[in-house]
Amino acid sequence: MKKLTALALGLGLAWALSLSALAAGSQPETVTPPAPAAYSGTLVLNGTELNTAGLPPAPAPDLIPLRLLAEADHGAADWDQESYSSRFYLEGCVVTVDCATGAVTVDGSPAEGTAQIRSGVTFVPAAVLDKLEGYSVNRHPELNTERIDIATPNGDPMIQLLYQLADTAGIGYSKKASAAELEEYKYLSPGAVTRGAGLLPMMTSPDTLILCRAAEGKLDQVKTDLEAYRNNQEDTFSWYLSQNLPKVQNAQTVVSGDWVFFVIAEHAEEAVAQFQAAAAALE
Repeated sequence: MKKLTALALGLGLAWALSLSALAAGSQPETVTPPAPAAYSGTLVLNGTELNTAGLPPAPAPDLIPLRLLAEADHGAADWDQESYSSRFYLEGCVVTVDCATGAVTVDGSPAEGTAQIRSGVTFVPAAVLDKLEGYSVNRHPELNTERIDIATPNGDPMIQLLYQLADTAGIGYSKKASAAELEEYKYLSPGAVTRGAGLLPMMTSPDTLILCRAAEGKLDQVKTDLEAYRNNQEDTFSWYLSQNLPKVQNAQTVVSGDWVFFVIAEHAEEAVAQFQAAAAALE
C-alpha cells in the first residue's frame, strides 16, 4: 500500500513539473517596447540651452514648446477652462492659444500660423515670437539643423543679474518694472537714473529689489528716494503683517560707482555680497 501511495505521489509530481515546463515554454518571449519618440531639437534662450527632456517631438522643426520657453524666461502660463484656451505671459505680452482650433493671438490680435498640441504640450510657430517687442528668433536654415536660438529682453546682462540677485535674496513672485515704471510708480524721481529695473512686492510682502544706474549728479537723489520708500514700507509693516518688519528694517542700499542696489529680502546681505562681486562687469 505504501509503495502504491509513493508511486502515485511521484507520478503526480512529475505530471505537475511537466505542465509547468510546458507552460513556461509556451509563453511568448518578452520584448522591450521601444522608447517613445522625444523632442529632437535644440532650444537656446539668451545663450543658454534649455532642458527639453520629457517633451514630445515637435510637429514641425519651426514649432516651439511655448510653456517651457515662457517659464524659462521668467514668464508664466495658465489654462482657462471656460474658453478652452491657454495663456502664456512673456515680458509684458500675453499669447493666447485656442486649444480647439489652434488659433494664436498676441495681446488680442491674431498671429500668423497655427498652434499644435502634442501630449499636453503646446507648440507655436517661431514666427509668433518674431512679433514680440525685443524678441528675435534664429532658426539657422543655412545649417540644416533643428536648433532655434531665441533672444529676449531678459538677455540684457543687467536683467540677468537682477534675477540672479533675486534668487540669492530669496525673493519669490514679484512684478518686474522698468526704469520708466519705477519713476511712474514714484519709487524714483524723474530723470534720476539712466538705466534700471526692479522687482516690486506683492501686497502681503515688502520684498523689493531695485538695480539702477544713477544719472550724472543724481546719486544722492536716488539714495534719498530709496530711503523714503524704505520708510514708507516700515510704516506699513509696523502695523500690517508685522512679522515682515525685521526684513524692512534690514533693507540694504549699496553703491558701486554709478550703480545702486536696493534690497528688502530674507537674505539681503547675501545678495549685497553678490552685487558687489558682479558690479564691475556692469557697463
